[in-house]
Amino acid sequence: MHINSKLIKSIPIIVSIVAVTLSQFKPLYVYFEKPKIDLIVGQRISFYEKWGNLGMNVFLQIPNTGNVGTTIEKVAFYISSLDSDYSRYLPGQSYYLKPETLEEVQRVNQIPLSNIFIEKQSVWNSFINSYLEANKATQMKIEELTLAVGQDIMSKLEPDGDIVFIEDDLYDQIIDFVRDNLDSLSIGEYQLLAMGWKQNDNNPSIMKAYSFSIYESDLQRFKNKEQEYLSGAGILYPIVNPLQIPLGFNSILTEIIDSNIVSNLYKSYQNRK
Repeated sequence: MHINSKLIKSIPIIVSIVAVTLSQFKPLYVYFEKPKIDLIVGQRISFYEKWGNLGMNVFLQIPNTGNVGTTIEKVAFYISSLDSDYSRYLPGQSYYLKPETLEEVQRVNQIPLSNIFIEKQSVWNSFINSYLEANKATQMKIEELTLAVGQDIMSKLEPDGDIVFIEDDLYDQIIDFVRDNLDSLSIGEYQLLAMGWKQNDNNPSIMKAYSFSIYESDLQRFKNKEQEYLSGAGILYPIVNPLQIPLGFNSILTEIIDSNIVSNLYKSYQNRK
């Protein structure tokens, strides 16, 4: 059999070219690696309200123990009562960026919570501020009441005069509006579902569930600020609170291990959407 000598001479060259080309690629197993993320919620959560719109601050850790990085597109929480039909969806809106050393004039900044990249073998953590934006009708009512308070206060102010208060009927409107927005939040047992979505995932990539309780003393703390509305505080300007009276409350979380409970809680979240 005749063997082409030119072909034989070209084989080492071809092999070298293939070897150089393949060397430009990562090992095949790398392309099958995936990030391994977890969602760890701090034991204590803090609730607050603004115009009756419930908000929550919680410390969150997202470890990635995989060998590739990943992007978390969003984080959200779902609260459901075990004693009533009360439930709330609280999407993560921002996280707190704190300088390593705070000077006297520095403030803790809030950064929009979106598309957070987590390096391989690393942990992302921060306090998350979560709340649902008020709908248009609610926003318009807030603007209406704020304008009414401003006009009432300004009409009564005198140079070097005493502090003035809004009319009782306007105050009653504000209290009714705030309490209606809280929408039957009451004492009892609750469950919290924490969810994280990786980029381009339609469903949560990871979930954790927790239980917590709300007591009568907790709800009373929300009412501590109601008297401040009489002077326009909390409406026209921030509430000055030199006595550090609690205006919100904290709850302690206990993780729910039972996968059936977690699954049912997720179904409740899906049905509410």
